[in-house]
Amino acid sequence: TEISNDDLVCENCWHSFPPADETDQITANLKLLFKDQCFFERAFSLWKFSPNVQQIIHLLKYSEYDSLGKKIGQFMAAKMTKFNLPYNQSILIPVPLHSTRKRERGYNQSAIICRTIADLTGIEYNENILTRIRYTETQTRLSVKKRFKNVQNAFRVISSDKIRDKLVILIDDVLTTGATMNACASELKQSGARKIYLFSAVKP
Repeated sequence: TEISNDDLVCENCWHSFPPADETDQITANLKLLFKDQCFFERAFSLWKFSPNVQQIIHLLKYSEYDSLGKKIGQFMAAKMTKFNLPYNQSILIPVPLHSTRKRERGYNQSAIICRTIADLTGIEYNENILTRIRYTETQTRLSVKKRFKNVQNAFRVISSDKIRDKLVILIDDVLTTGATMNACASELKQSGARKIYLFSAVKP
């Protein structure tokens, strides 16, 4: 039987999570980090890390509580409606997992979030455009410099015609240094995407 969100996290708790910095602040900080190697235009997020948020992301990633992914997707969809995006010229793409890791885990948590956003906003969604072609070690314990190197050339676009001249909204659960999402953005830009926005549930 599927455990509901209410059993795991009460509604008041969801609304008590510390909000992330404003979009302009997140974007400016990341662009400072990447300098001339920045391939995205804007970056959004819902929450900052807190012990409760961290626990939810852990449950989503490793314990198959996909109901949490759907709930996070609902919050992200609600936030997205405030951005006045050109929905008909946009496409949602989740940061892909390598097939080995996807087999280990059984699902891609970012794809669950992404599908929910698509269902609620009507924005086109496709998880088969961007693929991870190289297995990378987890970024958690790596320095910023090593994170960048770890994800270089790890992604490939396999259907460039579907993103040409579009605004790509790249979805992930956590955006730490942005190295992974920026590596994805680099590949998407080279394949003809007009603009790339990063959108994560959590930005520490």
